[in-house]
Amino acid sequence: MRLAVPGHLALLLLLVASPVHGNWPAWRGPHGNGTSPTANPPVRWSEESNIVWKRPIEGKGSSTPVIWEDRIFLLSARNTGVVDPSLPRPEDQPRRRFGIRHPNTEFEFLVLCLDRLEGEVLWRRVVNRMVPHEGHHGDNNHASASPITDGERLYSWFGSAGLYCHDLEGRPLWERDLGPVTMGASLGEGSSPALHGDHLVLVRDHQGDSYIIALDKRSGETLWRRPRDEDNSWATPCIVEIDGRAQVIVPGTRSVNSYDLTTGDI
Repeated sequence: MRLAVPGHLALLLLLVASPVHGNWPAWRGPHGNGTSPTANPPVRWSEESNIVWKRPIEGKGSSTPVIWEDRIFLLSARNTGVVDPSLPRPEDQPRRRFGIRHPNTEFEFLVLCLDRLEGEVLWRRVVNRMVPHEGHHGDNNHASASPITDGERLYSWFGSAGLYCHDLEGRPLWERDLGPVTMGASLGEGSSPALHGDHLVLVRDHQGDSYIIALDKRSGETLWRRPRDEDNSWATPCIVEIDGRAQVIVPGTRSVNSYDLTTGDI
């Protein structure tokens, strides 16, 4: 559970749970359906009760913290305040829907690893420094996608700011820049990656050439890429096996499609 607070901090709250700690390796959990087979969480809590620890987190992010054994991983984006004088100030920009302004300051894109039992930061990696090309809705931010892990590697997806793979000790293994996307009304990005076998799958539905792409989880190389006739969407792919065949199921603004995980064929 995470609560937004004024300024550039968020709070990560760890609730009392079962002594048997299960892994939560992705946004939808170990089975991709939002449930845990081992959890026994409290049904009531407050700032004082059923809280094991609480730590400030620099920057802002709405990524789900993912858990592997004794470690918690999460993403954040920190506004450094360093101004690019070639860009218009937010207050000088034209009025957009929802009052959205494009930034003119550099952000640090952060991958954080915390100790599960104590909440101490074990390692911190700045994977990119850049001025985001678009703004976002007030309920969104520049670290919306959740990381995902297979227990050996951690995959951190910042959308237009890049994809980064580390081992669980924080050593960089590879990275990919898939380029920027143009979200309608500059609402911001939000689709998280999905992982199955050796395939890491990303969906990029936006105002430009939308597509779905599968990467080799070990190298980041493209295994297949297919165009999508879709506009803005923020859905995370759901990968399931039916009769021994892995399908990547993705809803969009126009249709729900299932792709063969191995070939990318619909």
